Amino acid sequence: MKLRLNAVAFAAAALAMGQGAWAGEAEAKKWIDAEFQPSTLNKDQQMAEMKWFIEISLFAFFPKG
Repeated sequence: MKLRLNAVAFAAAALAMGQGAWAGEAEAKKWIDAEFQPSTLNKDQQMAEMKWFIEISLFAFFPKG
């Protein structure tokens, strides 16, 4: 639960800060290693969650079709 709240906060902050806040998988891995430990999820599960946030934030700005 704490991971999800942290991830939501991270995604919201990234969206609020605009163009300079674009982050990809490399940045997500840094967050997982530095900020989201300890966690009930393993690192692969955390990365899957972060990928979802990356994809949905890109879709919010660049919708398909």
